[in-house]
Amino acid sequence: MPKSFTPRRPVAAGYSCGLVLSLVCFSAFPAASEEIIPKILVGEETNAYESVGIVGSLDAGGFCTGTLISLTDVLTAAHCAEVIGSPDTGTFEINGETFTSAAIFIHPDYNSFTLENDIAILRLSEPIVGVEPSPIFRGTPLVGDVLSIVGFGGTGTATEGNDGSFGTKRVGITTIDNVTDTLVEWLYDDPAESNTASGDSGGPGFLLVDGVEMIACITSGGTVLDSTLGDLAFNTRVDAYAGWIDTTLMEPAPANDGSDDGDDVGGDTSDEPEDVIAACDGYLSQPFPFLSFLIDLLTSLLESLTATEDTIATEPDSVEPASPAESEAANPRRRGNREDVRRGGRGRRR
Repeated sequence: MPKSFTPRRPVAAGYSCGLVLSLVCFSAFPAASEEIIPKILVGEETNAYESVGIVGSLDAGGFCTGTLISLTDVLTAAHCAEVIGSPDTGTFEINGETFTSAAIFIHPDYNSFTLENDIAILRLSEPIVGVEPSPIFRGTPLVGDVLSIVGFGGTGTATEGNDGSFGTKRVGITTIDNVTDTLVEWLYDDPAESNTASGDSGGPGFLLVDGVEMIACITSGGTVLDSTLGDLAFNTRVDAYAGWIDTTLMEPAPANDGSDDGDDVGGDTSDEPEDVIAACDGYLSQPFPFLSFLIDLLTSLLESLTATEDTIATEPDSVEPASPAESEAANPRRRGNREDVRRGGRGRRR
């Protein structure tokens, strides 16, 4: 009989966590046969990983985990972000301080039933100083790679399972058993290793690359409610969404017209930093996003100059400037935020 998958977001958040999804063992996505549950089981308390904090809302408090990837942006799971409500009521608690969101960006192809594209970004209303953002991993994770999984979710033993606690940062290790186009998966069959549990959703799985801890994946869900042995856990690969992350961090927060009902992604731009690039300094110090931005800018300028030169060449006697249609540079298409986000009540996630 098919099992169900559970996202790893705690029930204590005030939202239903009983989403039934289909996940076949080591398939591209959990097949509709298992239950998805949000965890660090058999982990240890830690004060390290300073960029990792608690994601929540002003109404419900903390219920998920996230990681600072720029001075103002927090990477987390879409199934955590979708239940926050209004874009300006999200929270990120780090180092004893709580910051509110100005916007919420949910991947436009996120599916709350299958947990496909389970990735989101919270744009904070002010920069966080004194905490170094974590870089994302842009390579391909491999079977056998050892992940350091970090989160604020429940703990417990491999046989007794998740104790339902939340709020203590823990870290554990696990080995990747399978890699798909968008997921990393592991079968929790070794009591000596750790597993994710409810409350760890959105938290990072770090890979150590040349001495640097890089975010390779974020916690999404698993197939056993209490995260005990036999659980098939799955995390969203960050490298598969690097392009979306790069684009989103360059986006200003969409204006909020005051009529938002919590389903649309957006936010009030009144607190938005004037210089978006400066706000993303920690993230854009990596070469690829900034290089891509420069290429797009130079390409746009070149197209504008070319259109103007063509107009002058074909109309040598004319002193009139080229028409807007001839000289206008194509604006890059903005990646909007997912509209009509369907609310919880369909399952448990991590």
